[in-house]
Amino acid sequence: MPFAPIAGASINYEILEPAGGRTTAPAIALSPGSRSPLEEMRGLGILMAAAGYRVLLHDRRNCGISDVDFDATRSEFEMWADDMHGLLGYLGLGPAIIGGSSSGARLALTYARRFPDRVSALLLMRITGGSFAVARLVEKYFDVHARAAAAGG
Repeated sequence: MPFAPIAGASINYEILEPAGGRTTAPAIALSPGSRSPLEEMRGLGILMAAAGYRVLLHDRRNCGISDVDFDATRSEFEMWADDMHGLLGYLGLGPAIIGGSSSGARLALTYARRFPDRVSALLLMRITGGSFAVARLVEKYFDVHARAAAAGG
């Protein structure tokens, strides 16, 4: 899979082309939930490509096989939105439909707030948040990275 140099990080991505390879097809960017790799969105991406869209799948920073890199001056969702903006620009895609599941949905909302002129629509799935999500997902989102940092990783 290719990698794009976005804001100092290597971001793993894949584009699923529509039938006939129409490079003028509308774009959609799909982001998985949790810290899952792009594979979580492949099934939906294949269906969207079959329906005529150019589909961008990518491993967000700190997810999948993209680089691990944190910035204490801003939230991870802001970093992810900026990375997606950079990646869409790097690939010459957009305005685009921005879609995601769970944390990918929160990314889509953050992206739309930061770059409203680059969003043609939102596709939000499994919207999560609140105390239930915090209690259940703290290990996957934060603890694993805290342990890696403590160990010098």
